[in-house]
Amino acid sequence: SGRLRAAIGKTNLLTTKKFKQFRGLCDEHNQHMEGSKVPTSEDLAGFWDMVMIQVDDVKAMFEEIDTMRKNDWQSPKRPSQVKPPEVRTPSRKMRTKTRPKATTPNTKNSLKDVERAAKAKQQREEARRRLLAAKKAMRRRTLSDSLSDEVGVEILLMVRF
Repeated sequence: SGRLRAAIGKTNLLTTKKFKQFRGLCDEHNQHMEGSKVPTSEDLAGFWDMVMIQVDDVKAMFEEIDTMRKNDWQSPKRPSQVKPPEVRTPSRKMRTKTRPKATTPNTKNSLKDVERAAKAKQQREEARRRLLAAKKAMRRRTLSDSLSDEVGVEILLMVRF
């Protein structure tokens, strides 16, 4: 029931907040009011990309719920449910100026920390690449849709004359 409530709550937030906010941004873009900052097409595309990430998340939640329903409300046992080990980042503390500590490069803990940091950095870079690829695909799709709409309007206008 918790997963159902969470999925419904996220859906309600999307429909009542994010979609209305996007519509308002589109209206501002179309009205070109003087004295106010008008969102550009790139701004709208970026906002929509962020909304689509949330939409995909909600879809995945409902798909998982549907899978559970089909499985007599039992959670499916999948390897993707296994949590990866936590990557601890050092906390940022104010330090006074002191001599640096002598460290030995071959200690086990420092090697593990370096490996974890490298793995976390790689995961962040992969996530950035996926987001950029999704944005590019969305822009291409939006551009091709707008071009096909313009061609359709031209054809319609030519037929009327």
